[in-house]
Amino acid sequence: SDFTTAHSYATNAVSLLPVGHWQKNYEFVLQLYFLIAKSAHAGLGSTDEATKYLSNIIQNGHNIDDKLDAYYYYITILHHSEKRLEAFNACREVLLQLNEEIEITHDPCVLLKEIQDTEALLDRVSDQDWYTMKEMDDTRAQSIVKFYEIMTNICYQFKAELMPLITCKMIRVTLQHGISTDALVGLILYAAIRCQMSISYVEGAHRIGKIALNLSKRFNSPGMIPKMHATYYGFVAVYVEPIQSCAHMLGKACEVGMSTGGSGVALDCAIFIVRFGMLCSGKELNSLLKTTDYFIGLATQFDHNMSRTFLTIYREVISTLRDRPSASSQNDAKQIVEETINSSPAKMRAFYTNRMLLSFWQGYSQRCNHFVNKLLSLKLLGGHNQAYVKFYGA
Repeated sequence: SDFTTAHSYATNAVSLLPVGHWQKNYEFVLQLYFLIAKSAHAGLGSTDEATKYLSNIIQNGHNIDDKLDAYYYYITILHHSEKRLEAFNACREVLLQLNEEIEITHDPCVLLKEIQDTEALLDRVSDQDWYTMKEMDDTRAQSIVKFYEIMTNICYQFKAELMPLITCKMIRVTLQHGISTDALVGLILYAAIRCQMSISYVEGAHRIGKIALNLSKRFNSPGMIPKMHATYYGFVAVYVEPIQSCAHMLGKACEVGMSTGGSGVALDCAIFIVRFGMLCSGKELNSLLKTTDYFIGLATQFDHNMSRTFLTIYREVISTLRDRPSASSQNDAKQIVEETINSSPAKMRAFYTNRMLLSFWQGYSQRCNHFVNKLLSLKLLGGHNQAYVKFYGA
């Protein structure tokens, strides 16, 4: 691939650097080290090599502005490798250096007020206001929104209660400074989170999501498409558009993600593709199983542990419905059960939801109700799972 070729050239360039190159060729080395880190990860799936060069930039960079790209990619790798706390702390450290502080609060009253205040701000912004809003030209504000965006995704796995607070902060920065690619992703993240909190907000979320997608045409940034589509078609559009259309758009976004070096977000799309295919897209099970195995292979190659976990959970359901699960599938699922109990709430929700669906489809009503009750005992169930519980647990 192009990334593999780039990695080969970059490796040769690094071998020719003189002693003391950070002092003698600072700007060049910054760019070269970032290039070799990105090409190693995107082309070879080598997280160790990528992390080594990114850490080198973070250690030798003269100031926070020179380190931002390296920090972002490093945090992204940590996130996809499920090193959640490390990723969260690194993200928070960067935001502190950008003079942004995240108040870690679990007080529902504080979170509710933040949402209400943000809603009041958004109510005063018309569609025309959005479409004529200036582009964000403050580079510091752009960086703040960028790191709030990745922090929101990190929190999905283990600090979901902070997601509304963080996306509200993104909205405020956007309304103050204008739109950017990451600000538009932030708008869709906010819409998705509001949907997950209350299905009654779907109409408003759909409006915001559509505005963000239309505004994205201002920017020539193919890399933003998978991020926006994964969130919009995975969490928002699925309530108002045919699920087959959502799966199709996610498939296109997955292809773009892989071709632009965004394996992480491409595999986020893959989770929804398989999930929607399993539920009601009418896809033939043998074909869906092959697709799932392909995505699991990619997740393994790129060390994307989170995607591999979700896809393995789905695979057992598909395999069981098709005939009976293989021994390897059962062992993988058993391992996930053991890991899930003391792992992230998101994994636990996925596991219980899929067990509920499988029990229902197999005609085991008591077992289905058992997993319905398991789901109801969880905090932050989410809009998708609420809908599944209402339908399958009725």
